[in-house]
Amino acid sequence: MIKCQKKTIPGQQGFTLVELIIGIAIGSIILGSIYSVYASQQKIYNKNKQVVATQQNLRTCMYLLEQDIKQACLDPLQTANPKILTANRNAFEFQMDLDGNGHDFTNIDPNDQDSAKSGDDKNEKVLFYLIPDENDDGIADAFPSQLIRATWGNASAMADYIQVINFVYRDRNNTVLTPPFDNANIRVVEVTLIARSEKPDPKYLDNKIYTNLNGDFLINANDHYYRRSLSKVIRLRNL
Repeated sequence: MIKCQKKTIPGQQGFTLVELIIGIAIGSIILGSIYSVYASQQKIYNKNKQVVATQQNLRTCMYLLEQDIKQACLDPLQTANPKILTANRNAFEFQMDLDGNGHDFTNIDPNDQDSAKSGDDKNEKVLFYLIPDENDDGIADAFPSQLIRATWGNASAMADYIQVINFVYRDRNNTVLTPPFDNANIRVVEVTLIARSEKPDPKYLDNKIYTNLNGDFLINANDHYYRRSLSKVIRLRNL
Protein backbone atom coordinates (compact mmCIF):
# COMPACT_ATOMS: atom_id res chain seq x y z
CA MET A 1 0.00 0.00 0.00
CA ILE A 2 1.27 3.40 -0.93
CA LYS A 3 0.92 6.02 1.83
CA CYS A 4 0.41 9.68 0.94
CA GLN A 5 2.28 12.13 3.02
CA LYS A 6 0.87 15.61 3.62
CA LYS A 7 3.32 18.35 2.99
CA THR A 8 3.08 21.63 4.84
CA ILE A 9 4.15 24.70 2.98
CA PRO A 10 6.05 27.06 5.26
CA GLY A 11 4.00 30.17 6.24
CA GLN A 12 0.64 28.61 5.24
CA GLN A 13 -0.33 26.57 8.25
CA GLY A 14 -3.83 28.28 8.49
CA PHE A 15 -5.60 29.90 11.47
CA THR A 16 -6.27 28.39 14.80
CA LEU A 17 -9.75 28.53 16.31
CA VAL A 18 -8.66 31.17 18.80
CA GLU A 19 -7.27 33.34 16.00
CA LEU A 20 -10.55 33.05 14.05
CA ILE A 21 -12.60 34.04 17.09
CA ILE A 22 -10.34 37.04 17.73
CA GLY A 23 -10.54 38.06 14.05
CA ILE A 24 -14.33 37.84 13.99
CA ALA A 25 -14.55 39.89 17.19
CA ILE A 26 -12.28 42.61 15.78
CA GLY A 27 -14.24 42.63 12.50
CA SER A 28 -17.53 42.97 14.38
CA ILE A 29 -16.20 45.92 16.34
CA ILE A 30 -15.04 47.63 13.14
CA LEU A 31 -18.37 46.99 11.36
CA GLY A 32 -20.27 48.22 14.41
CA SER A 33 -18.26 51.43 14.45
CA ILE A 34 -18.85 51.97 10.73
CA TYR A 35 -22.60 51.43 11.13
CA SER A 36 -22.71 53.76 14.12
CA VAL A 37 -21.02 56.52 12.10
CA TYR A 38 -23.37 55.86 9.15
CA ALA A 39 -26.48 55.95 11.34
CA SER A 40 -25.31 59.17 12.97
CA GLN A 41 -24.64 60.80 9.60
CA GLN A 42 -28.03 59.62 8.30
CA LYS A 43 -29.81 61.25 11.25
CA ILE A 44 -27.92 64.51 10.65
CA TYR A 45 -28.80 64.34 6.96
CA ASN A 46 -32.51 63.76 7.65
CA LYS A 47 -32.54 66.62 10.17
CA ASN A 48 -30.84 69.03 7.78
CA LYS A 49 -33.13 67.93 4.97
CA GLN A 50 -36.21 68.81 7.02
CA VAL A 51 -34.77 72.12 8.20
CA VAL A 52 -33.72 73.15 4.68
CA ALA A 53 -37.11 72.16 3.23
CA THR A 54 -38.89 74.19 5.93
CA GLN A 55 -36.69 77.24 5.31
CA GLN A 56 -37.12 77.09 1.54
CA ASN A 57 -40.88 76.69 1.90
CA LEU A 58 -41.01 79.72 4.19
CA ARG A 59 -38.82 82.00 2.08
CA THR A 60 -40.58 81.18 -1.17
CA CYS A 61 -43.96 81.79 0.42
CA MET A 62 -42.90 85.14 1.91
CA TYR A 63 -41.41 86.27 -1.40
CA LEU A 64 -44.69 85.59 -3.25
CA LEU A 65 -46.70 87.31 -0.52
CA GLU A 66 -44.49 90.38 -0.67
CA GLN A 67 -44.70 90.69 -4.45
CA ASP A 68 -48.51 90.66 -4.34
CA ILE A 69 -48.92 92.94 -1.34
CA LYS A 70 -46.61 95.56 -2.87
CA GLN A 71 -49.14 95.86 -5.70
CA ALA A 72 -52.08 96.48 -3.33
CA CYS A 73 -54.35 99.27 -4.57
CA LEU A 74 -52.40 99.75 -7.79
CA ASP A 75 -54.32 102.31 -9.86
CA PRO A 76 -52.23 103.56 -12.80
CA LEU A 77 -55.07 105.58 -14.39
CA GLN A 78 -56.41 106.83 -11.03
CA THR A 79 -59.92 105.76 -12.03
CA ALA A 80 -60.25 102.18 -10.69
CA ASN A 81 -60.54 103.11 -7.00
CA PRO A 82 -59.13 99.82 -5.65
CA LYS A 83 -59.41 99.30 -1.90
CA ILE A 84 -58.21 97.14 0.95
CA LEU A 85 -61.23 94.93 1.60
CA THR A 86 -60.11 92.83 4.58
CA ALA A 87 -57.41 93.63 7.13
CA ASN A 88 -57.51 91.15 10.01
CA ARG A 89 -54.73 89.49 11.98
CA ASN A 90 -55.36 86.26 10.03
CA ALA A 91 -56.31 87.53 6.56
CA PHE A 92 -55.51 90.31 4.12
CA GLU A 93 -57.58 91.10 1.02
CA PHE A 94 -57.15 93.89 -1.50
CA GLN A 95 -57.83 95.04 -5.06
CA MET A 96 -55.40 96.23 -7.75
CA ASP A 97 -55.78 97.34 -11.35
CA LEU A 98 -53.09 95.10 -12.83
CA ASP A 99 -54.14 95.41 -16.47
CA GLY A 100 -54.44 99.21 -16.20
CA ASN A 101 -57.84 99.41 -17.88
CA GLY A 102 -59.16 101.80 -15.24
CA HIS A 103 -62.29 99.72 -14.59
CA ASP A 104 -63.99 101.14 -11.49
CA PHE A 105 -63.98 98.56 -8.70
CA THR A 106 -66.71 100.44 -6.84
CA ASN A 107 -69.19 99.34 -9.51
CA ILE A 108 -68.45 95.66 -8.97
CA ASP A 109 -70.89 93.54 -7.02
CA PRO A 110 -68.68 91.49 -4.65
CA ASN A 111 -71.16 88.60 -4.87
CA ASP A 112 -71.28 88.60 -8.67
CA GLN A 113 -68.37 86.64 -10.17
CA ASP A 114 -69.23 87.66 -13.75
CA SER A 115 -69.27 91.33 -12.79
CA ALA A 116 -65.91 90.95 -11.08
CA LYS A 117 -64.32 89.40 -14.12
CA SER A 118 -65.76 91.79 -16.70
CA GLY A 119 -62.68 92.76 -18.66
CA ASP A 120 -60.44 92.45 -15.60
CA ASP A 121 -57.52 90.23 -14.75
CA LYS A 122 -58.71 87.46 -12.42
CA ASN A 123 -55.84 88.33 -10.06
CA GLU A 124 -57.06 91.88 -9.47
CA LYS A 125 -58.56 90.88 -6.12
CA VAL A 126 -56.38 88.78 -3.81
CA LEU A 127 -57.05 87.27 -0.41
CA PHE A 128 -54.47 85.50 1.77
CA TYR A 129 -55.53 83.19 4.59
CA LEU A 130 -54.64 79.91 6.32
CA ILE A 131 -56.58 76.63 6.45
CA PRO A 132 -57.76 74.94 8.57
CA ASP A 133 -58.35 77.90 10.89
CA GLU A 134 -61.85 77.66 12.33
CA ASN A 135 -61.38 80.37 14.99
CA ASP A 136 -59.75 82.85 12.58
CA ASP A 137 -56.65 83.45 14.71
CA GLY A 138 -54.14 82.79 11.94
CA ILE A 139 -52.93 79.57 13.61
CA ALA A 140 -53.50 76.22 11.89
CA ASP A 141 -55.91 73.93 13.71
CA ALA A 142 -54.50 70.74 12.14
CA PHE A 143 -51.90 69.47 9.68
CA PRO A 144 -51.16 69.40 6.84
CA SER A 145 -52.13 73.08 6.78
CA GLN A 146 -52.11 75.31 3.71
CA LEU A 147 -51.57 78.99 3.03
CA ILE A 148 -54.18 79.99 0.47
CA ARG A 149 -54.09 82.67 -2.22
CA ALA A 150 -57.65 83.30 -3.38
CA THR A 151 -58.62 85.41 -6.40
CA TRP A 152 -61.90 85.95 -8.25
CA GLY A 153 -63.52 82.49 -8.28
CA ASN A 154 -60.25 80.67 -7.66
CA ALA A 155 -58.24 79.56 -4.63
CA SER A 156 -54.90 77.76 -4.67
CA ALA A 157 -52.41 76.62 -2.06
CA MET A 158 -49.18 78.62 -1.93
CA ALA A 159 -47.49 76.30 0.55
CA ASP A 160 -48.11 73.40 2.93
CA TYR A 161 -47.18 73.17 6.61
CA ILE A 162 -47.44 76.90 7.25
CA GLN A 163 -48.54 76.93 10.89
CA VAL A 164 -49.02 80.65 11.46
CA ILE A 165 -49.80 83.70 9.36
CA ASN A 166 -50.05 86.99 11.20
CA PHE A 167 -50.70 90.51 9.93
CA VAL A 168 -50.05 93.80 11.75
CA TYR A 169 -51.04 97.12 10.17
CA ARG A 170 -49.52 100.59 10.58
CA ASP A 171 -50.58 104.05 9.42
CA ARG A 172 -48.53 106.77 7.68
CA ASN A 173 -46.99 107.71 11.06
CA ASN A 174 -45.88 104.10 11.58
CA THR A 175 -48.37 103.71 14.44
CA VAL A 176 -49.88 100.27 14.93
CA LEU A 177 -53.56 100.25 14.05
CA THR A 178 -55.78 98.48 16.57
CA PRO A 179 -59.28 97.26 15.66
CA PRO A 180 -61.60 98.71 14.73
CA PHE A 181 -59.82 100.92 12.22
CA ASP A 182 -60.39 102.35 8.76
CA ASN A 183 -58.61 100.23 6.14
CA ALA A 184 -57.93 103.42 4.19
CA ASN A 185 -55.39 104.37 6.89
CA ILE A 186 -53.14 101.38 6.26
CA ARG A 187 -49.75 102.23 4.82
CA VAL A 188 -47.57 99.40 6.15
CA VAL A 189 -48.27 95.68 6.47
CA GLU A 190 -46.13 93.51 8.74
CA VAL A 191 -46.35 89.82 7.87
CA THR A 192 -45.09 86.97 10.06
CA LEU A 193 -45.05 83.37 8.85
CA ILE A 194 -44.13 80.29 10.85
CA ALA A 195 -43.48 77.06 8.95
CA ARG A 196 -43.35 73.63 10.58
CA SER A 197 -41.52 70.49 9.46
CA GLU A 198 -43.59 67.61 8.15
CA LYS A 199 -42.18 65.00 10.53
CA PRO A 200 -41.16 65.18 14.20
CA ASP A 201 -37.72 64.42 15.61
CA PRO A 202 -38.11 62.62 18.98
CA LYS A 203 -34.68 63.85 20.07
CA TYR A 204 -35.48 67.50 19.41
CA LEU A 205 -37.67 69.78 21.52
CA ASP A 206 -38.97 73.09 20.24
CA ASN A 207 -39.93 75.09 23.33
CA LYS A 208 -39.36 78.50 21.78
CA ILE A 209 -41.92 81.27 22.25
CA TYR A 210 -42.76 82.76 18.85
CA THR A 211 -43.81 86.41 18.45
CA ASN A 212 -44.31 88.87 15.62
CA LEU A 213 -42.23 92.01 15.08
CA ASN A 214 -44.55 93.90 17.40
CA GLY A 215 -43.79 91.47 20.22
CA ASP A 216 -47.27 89.93 20.21
CA PHE A 217 -47.37 86.28 21.30
CA LEU A 218 -48.15 83.81 18.53
CA ILE A 219 -47.39 80.24 19.67
CA ASN A 220 -45.37 78.15 22.10
CA ALA A 221 -45.48 74.71 20.52
CA ASN A 222 -43.42 72.66 23.02
CA ASP A 223 -43.18 69.62 20.73
CA HIS A 224 -40.68 67.75 18.55
CA TYR A 225 -41.14 69.53 15.21
CA TYR A 226 -38.65 71.89 13.59
CA ARG A 227 -39.93 75.41 12.92
CA ARG A 228 -38.70 78.51 11.22
CA SER A 229 -40.16 82.01 11.53
CA LEU A 230 -39.86 84.88 9.07
CA SER A 231 -41.23 88.42 9.29
CA LYS A 232 -41.40 91.14 6.65
CA VAL A 233 -42.30 94.84 6.70
CA ILE A 234 -44.08 95.73 3.46
CA ARG A 235 -44.85 99.34 2.58
CA LEU A 236 -47.88 99.92 0.37
CA ARG A 237 -46.33 102.11 -2.26
CA ASN A 238 -49.61 102.75 -4.09
CA LEU A 239 -51.25 104.48 -1.11
